[in-house]
Amino acid sequence: MASRIHLFCKEFDVAMGQRSVLQNRLADLYFRPKWFEGSGKLFVLLGIEFFKGWMVKWGRLRKKQPTAEQDFFIWDRSPQGLRKFEAKTRRNELIHLAFTVIGIPVILGAFVRGWPLAGTVLLILVAGTQIYPVMLQRYHRVRLYRVVARRTRREGAKNRRAGDTSKSQ
Repeated sequence: MASRIHLFCKEFDVAMGQRSVLQNRLADLYFRPKWFEGSGKLFVLLGIEFFKGWMVKWGRLRKKQPTAEQDFFIWDRSPQGLRKFEAKTRRNELIHLAFTVIGIPVILGAFVRGWPLAGTVLLILVAGTQIYPVMLQRYHRVRLYRVVARRTRREGAKNRRAGDTSKSQ
């Protein structure tokens, strides 16, 4: 199963590189943080920091050491590395959204058949394994955009100061 998902990710990455300008703009429309996500407070209210902490603990329980191949951590803090991490958050979010779309009819089917307990259990499983990871990707992206904006402002101010000192000489 994991190899199939990995293969899907590789095919997705290739497909992402072959998108038209319109497709890129539509993707940006979806992936760019919305006005209500900008502060990150919504995600905090929904318990994303608890979920994030739980995911880190889960990794430690499995005694898994993070490696550079994993895309759960920012390994390269350069502008190029941050762009790469942002692209990985998009890919991971799409994967979890796809599994959410698959899970919703199953959940609805359980409720329609009169199996409220099964439907509730499935709903909790999909929320924990698909919806919260989507929110985590969006939360990371909001924070990432803030970091990039701050860096850009700092570099702009630094360049202006450097330009002012060269003019005064």
